[in-house]
Amino acid sequence: MNSLNALVSALTLPGARGGVRHIRRMRALWIAILASSVLVVGAKSVVLASDLDPSEGLVMRYLASMKLKVILGPVEPLMTQGELGIQGGAPDGHVSTNSYGGVTRAFFQCWDGQVERSCLSETSSVDTFSSLAGLFRDPTGTHFQPVMDGPVANDPYESQYAALYSTWRDPATGVIHGWYHAEVPVPGCTQGFYASIGYATSNDDGHVFTKQGIVVTNGQPVVPDLCVGQGAAQPYVIEAGDYLYMLYDSWIPPDYPGGGIAIARASKATPGYWTKYDQGSFSQSGLGGARTILIPLGSGGQQSWGAAVIWNSNLGKFLMVHSDFNHEGTVYLRASRDLVNWTSSQVLFDPSPDHSYRYPTLVGATDGRMGYAAWLYFGRQATSASIGPDTLLARRSVILGGF
Repeated sequence: MNSLNALVSALTLPGARGGVRHIRRMRALWIAILASSVLVVGAKSVVLASDLDPSEGLVMRYLASMKLKVILGPVEPLMTQGELGIQGGAPDGHVSTNSYGGVTRAFFQCWDGQVERSCLSETSSVDTFSSLAGLFRDPTGTHFQPVMDGPVANDPYESQYAALYSTWRDPATGVIHGWYHAEVPVPGCTQGFYASIGYATSNDDGHVFTKQGIVVTNGQPVVPDLCVGQGAAQPYVIEAGDYLYMLYDSWIPPDYPGGGIAIARASKATPGYWTKYDQGSFSQSGLGGARTILIPLGSGGQQSWGAAVIWNSNLGKFLMVHSDFNHEGTVYLRASRDLVNWTSSQVLFDPSPDHSYRYPTLVGATDGRMGYAAWLYFGRQATSASIGPDTLLARRSVILGGF
């Protein structure tokens, strides 16, 4: 196929934007691209020169150091601001899914205009989580229904913020286990926070979560008058073998270069008890224990944060997507075989002139797993807007292949 317009038009046929048909067409397009010469070629990327908006259209990228070719579908916004009572902040962290019984349940954070809440969407598959049509709603049907209580006044861990960031369903019991980002304000500050990680459970398919307490904290207490993010934050949990592994941000100011992305582990039999990885083993208590940083904040000119992980069965590797404070709006990719040793980061996609992105999560048809294709969910906001209050959920398809 020699015409690039013909390649692009393959994505616009009825039914091409969702489900198996979409992925098949994307795969066929990839094959055609590899045989095509009508591409703008750079040292590390290949970008389709087409009538699509180049900033949010179809993009192919070669990640040289990872020996990966990636094709990204066009950006698809899932919602509008104010829709069903969600004023923004959607997501404010990770998207987490559980697929079973013919239903995919996607949990994400949503702002009601005052505090961040925990939202749920129920659809027939990951493919059909393309709007808020399946949003779990209150009895009026016009407003979202939170699935977990928010912040608790005067609580020593969560007086400012409490929202679900990650979930895992135990197939033996049907219980959905959740982990949430909790915050209190920093004394003497009007911004910044001290974060801890809490644990909650649901016995009714995720419609109501009951908090069980805080399970991961940093060893250093809050530093007053230092108006930045502190503590243990942004948990993301993945199942691997007999264990659950939690990637999280660990910030101990003012020694920010000594902070970064860390990992803890729990037995699937006791998902409320975590041990941190430190000095080569999972040996330190989740509550206040020491930790070894896997990806230091400030390494390689970056400030990596907000890691979400998925197992790629085609590559035989875990893939991490994350954001970077030094390059706001860009989404990065890393790979690992053991969840501890990670490659250097590679740009997955950049901000556009009009929009920036954060809070990325790769989601496959099976929880925590993907083959050659997945959906990438993320927060999207206009460059002129406020990060957080104006962040709205979007997605794009991703196909990965090693060459």
